[in-house]
Amino acid sequence: MTPEQEVIEVLIDALESDIQAHEAGEFDAIAMRFDDVLRELLPFHSSSEIVTIALEFWDCWGDASCHEWRHYDGIESYDWPKLARDVVASLRSNRMPNNELITQHFTHKRTASWLGRLKSFLGSA
Repeated sequence: MTPEQEVIEVLIDALESDIQAHEAGEFDAIAMRFDDVLRELLPFHSSSEIVTIALEFWDCWGDASCHEWRHYDGIESYDWPKLARDVVASLRSNRMPNNELITQHFTHKRTASWLGRLKSFLGSA
């Protein structure tokens, strides 16, 4: 396993922990490890669209949990763990998510914007 794959496993573990936290009603725990995991991914400057989607999804999941599950049309509180499982499956298989809600909310224009902010932060944009 390459160092980048090891860090992607850290991302997968964090998402799986947040699935458990969500299902236990521990919404404050969602995305608490986001900054730490992002910091581990930064040295790899990953251009993987799947990783970018996963980070965008996770960031938005944390945002939704802080805002009473608003701002993401068509996604209810109970949808997030299933969507997270789909994102994890995509990371494991290295294939794009095949879920309309993920595609609608966390790909294309949204992720390009997020990736642009990340590259700007890194000084490589």
